[in-house]
Amino acid sequence: MENSAHTHITDPFSFADFEDKKPENRSHIAIAFLGSIGTQSTYSPKPINMQDRYVNLLGAQWGESSVLADILCNASDKKGHVLEEKYSHLLPLKLGLSLEYKLNKRWSITSGFNYSFLVSDIYASEGAPEKSGVQKLSYVGIPLNIKFTALSAGEFNAYITAGGAADYCISGYRDNICNISGSRDSRIEKYSEHPFQLSINASVGAEYSFLNYISLFIEGGVSNYFNDGSTIETIYKEKPVYLNTNVGIRFKFGN
Repeated sequence: MENSAHTHITDPFSFADFEDKKPENRSHIAIAFLGSIGTQSTYSPKPINMQDRYVNLLGAQWGESSVLADILCNASDKKGHVLEEKYSHLLPLKLGLSLEYKLNKRWSITSGFNYSFLVSDIYASEGAPEKSGVQKLSYVGIPLNIKFTALSAGEFNAYITAGGAADYCISGYRDNICNISGSRDSRIEKYSEHPFQLSINASVGAEYSFLNYISLFIEGGVSNYFNDGSTIETIYKEKPVYLNTNVGIRFKFGN
């Protein structure tokens, strides 16, 4: 009599074990404190008339004297007041609240809420030593990702995620800085545009749980940001394909 052995190989990318091997923890909420690591950059849009910008901002009375306008528009080149603005985009700051629903031991769906704060320093002439303004933007967004746990060993997990996000600019303004008779003054210019920023992303990550409901994680990935159709300059317009590394802490709640 011939004995035969059969080995069953489970496809890790299959949902076949979803019905009969449901995980103990089907869902949890994770508060993720994110810190993005990358590089800041500069962007040079088309030349603009700096005198007209400040005259419109400060009021028509400031335009009655061209000398006074030159003082206010300290970035003027004295040759028609046409200059290029230079944007130095700082790293985005992010804070997120994520919710994860486990489909099985390997697959899960994540969503949640993100807040992003973007800051850009503005220089109004080539090689200008002083800033002519600071731009600040606040976004709230909802990500949606699929997560695959590729490796799980004790308290350590390695995973891959892919998906997208929609972020809405809830507020934006630039603080224009002027030098008036040697003293610095500023005027706030609020933006009327509130664009949606759409993006897709993919990342790999590792997580280590050192307590039942607390874990440390690090993620490295790439995001592609689509043009939002607005006139607001951001780091996402200059670098549509953006490499980033996120590190943080997750607090998990739920059964």
